[in-house]
Amino acid sequence: MLDEITYPLIYGWLPLEPVLQALADHGAFDRGLKVRTLVLPDVFQDQDKPDVMYAQAGLDAEGIMRGALRALGMDNMGVAGRRA
Repeated sequence: MLDEITYPLIYGWLPLEPVLQALADHGAFDRGLKVRTLVLPDVFQDQDKPDVMYAQAGLDAEGIMRGALRALGMDNMGVAGRRA
């Protein structure tokens, strides 16, 4: 549910739904804006160190980069060596 998705801000968390709604209202998606939400999977995940759990969910640096490249149509390119 979009009501449960939040976006981190400096002073707390902002529900993501109003952000996506504002983008849609202003036609950003009509002009080709690509948005991918990054969320934990809706499956049971064994407890482990946070960095291990995020990596398993694809929410580590490599997984985020892979998602961004896929959104840009560059998913066949390797992520190794692409970090800033």
